[in-house]
Amino acid sequence: MVMPRRFPGPRGKWLVGNMAPYLADRIGWLRATQKEYGDIVRLGPDTLVVHDPELAHEILARTNDTYLLETSQLAGRRQRAAAQARLDTWMAVRQGMWHGFAGRLAEVHLARLMAQVGLLLDLHAGDDKDLVERCRATTGRLIVDFCIGGDPRHAALCDEAVTRADLLFTSAQNALVQKETRRRFHRRPLASAASTANAELLGFLHDSVAERRSRGYSGSPRDLLDSLLHASGPDDTNDLIVSVLRMAMFASHGVPGAALSWIVLRLASEPGALQAVRKEAETCPADGALSIERLPLTTAFVKETLRLHPPQWLLTRTAIRRTTVGAYQVRAGQEIFVSPYVMHRDGRFWPRPERFELERWTGDRIPYPRHTYLPFGAGPRICPGSRLALAHLVILTMRLAADHVPQAPSIEDVNVTCDGLLLPANVRGGWTYRTS
Repeated sequence: MVMPRRFPGPRGKWLVGNMAPYLADRIGWLRATQKEYGDIVRLGPDTLVVHDPELAHEILARTNDTYLLETSQLAGRRQRAAAQARLDTWMAVRQGMWHGFAGRLAEVHLARLMAQVGLLLDLHAGDDKDLVERCRATTGRLIVDFCIGGDPRHAALCDEAVTRADLLFTSAQNALVQKETRRRFHRRPLASAASTANAELLGFLHDSVAERRSRGYSGSPRDLLDSLLHASGPDDTNDLIVSVLRMAMFASHGVPGAALSWIVLRLASEPGALQAVRKEAETCPADGALSIERLPLTTAFVKETLRLHPPQWLLTRTAIRRTTVGAYQVRAGQEIFVSPYVMHRDGRFWPRPERFELERWTGDRIPYPRHTYLPFGAGPRICPGSRLALAHLVILTMRLAADHVPQAPSIEDVNVTCDGLLLPANVRGGWTYRTS
């Protein structure tokens, strides 16, 4: 079969392709060019955008085999080779995360969360600061509790861990968004700040793990650290445990905070849905015996918010060998974009795609064709904590609706930033106490 020599898409400029109009309006460019050119679009000489759900799923499923998560802009040939060499260690860390996020341990954590979530929301109540920062502080405390919060004596350590994890996340985001040069001998202050924050978090975690190990604990695991210590041998080092904890705190820090920001905005802008969630919350037991299956409307609210506002709005993969995407050849080093945001608003898969509708999720059938809903990614690099993150968001939404009043501008008036995560831009807001 003779394959087409050229990807469809606007011609663009020499060397840089269409990067200038894309960077001026990322989401607008993706949606406009999909409408004009179809489900495979050339962005630049080394970048391809794929909107077809089956092709996108194939690309994401072949991560670690044919594609790497690292972007071609930040990783050249030698860096990609180095990333491949680290792959076994990286996947061992992720396996540790999968093990920790599954089963009984999550249930123990969620029962603890039900007893604490009201106090946590009260602690961060108010409408006088940046909404994203407020939400990130709230969700960051939840993942830290899951990691090291089972020991009551670790309360102060949890507060310190939240601060250190947030510093690492914000400094890493700044370095990524600003796209500092990678040329040798050039100063990279943002990357240096992220490296320092990472080293400080690792040092803190090494101390925490060593302290917990020295005390010993033989009961049922109370948190991820207990679980990892139980699974390790007496002669094992703490390095892998620290890596798992660090990755859990870092990778689970920004996305849930962004998601909660959009949830608060939607609660403030959808009074009918807010009342439905509030009424459902009245049936919730107060003793911690709760599963999200008992909160179908609240779960629907969260899922619909993630459909319209997926924090991970753009997934990137870099080919590590020559391959094909549909009818086209892709060479090693080319980058491929998949946009859950565009897919979630595609009228071929979602009736009335721009409307917020809880009813999509309350029927007996899955409301979308397969591979068209990607709030947490897909493939081997799907977020290991996606189920736990969904449970966190459902519980937070329930308690916000029941006990607080969301304070935020109309979502129609909110500007969006998408340099990294999909975030509401410069919004001050939050929630205040409900008096009636």
